[in-house]
Parts: sequence; C-alpha cells; structure tokens
Amino acid sequence: YVNFGGYTRDQMIAYLLFAGIITSTFWHTSSGDAIIDAIRTGRFSKYLVKPMNLTANHFIAEMMGNVFRFVFSAAIVFILFLVFNASISIVFSWSQFLFFSVFLMLGIGIRFLIFYCAALLAFWMEEVWGVTFLIRVFADIAAGSFVPLALFAPFWQGIFSILPFKFIISVPVNALLGRLAPHEIIATMLTALGWLLGLAMLTWFTWRRGVRHYSAVGD
Repeated sequence: YVNFGGYTRDQMIAYLLFAGIITSTFWHTSSGDAIIDAIRTGRFSKYLVKPMNLTANHFIAEMMGNVFRFVFSAAIVFILFLVFNASISIVFSWSQFLFFSVFLMLGIGIRFLIFYCAALLAFWMEEVWGVTFLIRVFADIAAGSFVPLALFAPFWQGIFSILPFKFIISVPVNALLGRLAPHEIIATMLTALGWLLGLAMLTWFTWRRGVRHYSAVGD
C-alpha cells in the first residue's frame, strides 16, 4: 500500500518517528544563544584574550548534550515499542545505517553553522532573537520535520531542494529508509559537503568581521 508522496504506511510511520527523534534531539540553539548573550553583555571580551577556538568549543559542548538526548530519546522509543508490542515491517540494512549516520553528521554540522552564523549578527544588531526564530520556523518546514518534503506542492519542493535545510532531517531519514538511489547518494553527499564548506567559510568571514566591529565599538 502506497501513501502520499510514494511512502508506504510503514515508511511514513518510520519517517515521522525518526524525524521526531532528530528534531527533539538536535534542534537546539544553545551555542547560538550563548554567543548572543556574551556579545550583548560584553562577556565576549574575555574570550578574545584566551587561546581557544570559541566556535569549536561551542560545537563540542552542544554535541555532547545532543548525543545524550539522542540516546535517551531512542531508548524511550525502543521501550515504548516493547511495551505496546508495536512493530514496523521495514528491514534496515547496515549500509542504510551507515549512510544515515554520515548524512546525520553532515546535517548536524550544517544546522550548527546556520544558527551559529545567524547568532553572529549580534555583533551588529541589538536583537537577534527574531531573526533566529524566523529561521527556526522556516527550517522546521524546509527540513521535513513535520512531514516528508515529497508531500509539498512541486513549487515548494523545488524551493526546498536548493536549500541546505533538507540535509538536517529529510536526507538522513530517507537514506535510512533506503529511498535514495545508489547514484543519488554520492551526488547528495558531495552537495552536503559543499554546503558545509560554504557555511563554514561564511561563519569564519562573519566571525572575523564581527570581532573587528566589536573591537572598534569597544575602543
């Protein structure tokens, strides 16, 4: 039985389940909030004299929390499936788990850089919360957090396909479900790496310009 967008019933259930776990686990912007608060309160000055990469430090700290939440969420879902004797008639291969893991790691990096780069606007703006909130709302939809992107109208599918948000949820989950053809995997992975590199360069450029602006204002 095929549901809307070419998903079977079990595939749709699995998609919503894994998308929910990823959303509840990795949709956190604590590092971005921390840098915004540091810039607004002036505490950012003390980081300028410390021999540390603040961006890497924030990423590692956020990842540690995310891994704990992911394991906890997955364990809860597994226990609920056992308690209610629920099952999904989908067989996941090791290659699907491997591609899911690779795409998930790329998606985590892309998500972090998007929100971290947006948070760096605090160097120039008094209030950045509105900007990050709007990005979060749009990203929830464009990443496929609520429903698969295949269920949207062709126009919106075209828009979402050229944006990086799909790599956060839609691509990893579809890779796990085996919905990516072998010839699509390499091309999709290279595109994700391209976005990751581009966002890293944008974050680095914004950081450098922001620090210069912050120092000038501080002087």
